[in-house]
Amino acid sequence: MTVFEARTWVDTDGVWTIEVPELTSPSPDGTPVPATGAATSWSGVEPSARDLIAAWIDAEPSEVQVEVHVVVPDIVIELWNEGHHLEEQARRDLDRAARIRRHAATLARDAGYPAGATAVALGISQQRVAQLAPGLRRRRRG
Repeated sequence: MTVFEARTWVDTDGVWTIEVPELTSPSPDGTPVPATGAATSWSGVEPSARDLIAAWIDAEPSEVQVEVHVVVPDIVIELWNEGHHLEEQARRDLDRAARIRRHAATLARDAGYPAGATAVALGISQQRVAQLAPGLRRRRRG
């Protein structure tokens, strides 16, 4: 069974235009025109595309497989990609910040500062100190 690709976008009047690029007919000047249909709602896009293709290839809609691709304005994709890039950078920055904070707490503990003093100096709880610098125990004096 052939899988057909349908491209769709919402028009200013709220109607979804559907195009099937691989199914074409010639225009009067010979330019290929894709099979085009419409749906009144997003939920109607796939069934409408299936019906359009079935009518075009003379098949039953149940025999047609369609993959719907939504076309959005370029600015939408640009903003999405920018947000994705910034999110990845923020994750890297957060990872680096966490490593630095663990290192700072570990340095304080290695220098002999007890968890309570380290907590006060860093403005965090003793429990957080224990999370940041695990395995460091209070040194015995004696």
